[in-house]
Amino acid sequence: MAKYKNPEDYCGEFLTVDLRVQVSGDPFARTLSEIIDEMDLSAFDANYHNDEAGAAAIPPALLLKVVLYCYSKGILSSRKMAAALRELIIVKALAFDKIRQSRYTAGACVTNVLATNHFY
Repeated sequence: MAKYKNPEDYCGEFLTVDLRVQVSGDPFARTLSEIIDEMDLSAFDANYHNDEAGAAAIPPALLLKVVLYCYSKGILSSRKMAAALRELIIVKALAFDKIRQSRYTAGACVTNVLATNHFY
């Protein structure tokens, strides 16, 4: 009797993905990214106190891109945004795959936006 590989043993593939190409393929994501890149986000700097000590922070532009893109797609909770960062390639591309933990998504961005009153 012939012996075959079990298809349930499939564990995925490693693929090379250029994240810039992923963003350029989605017109909304590309436009959102270009608009946010042109914005003056210096008002966020006052909320960070890691000049001399502490780890480098996630840039506010990346947080804002992820939150606004997720909101546009109906993803409103921070847990679902964290899942989108793990599972949706376009969200990973907007964040340049730098945001890996859910605590950095909606909560951090919304707190910074509300604290600055810069966008109102």
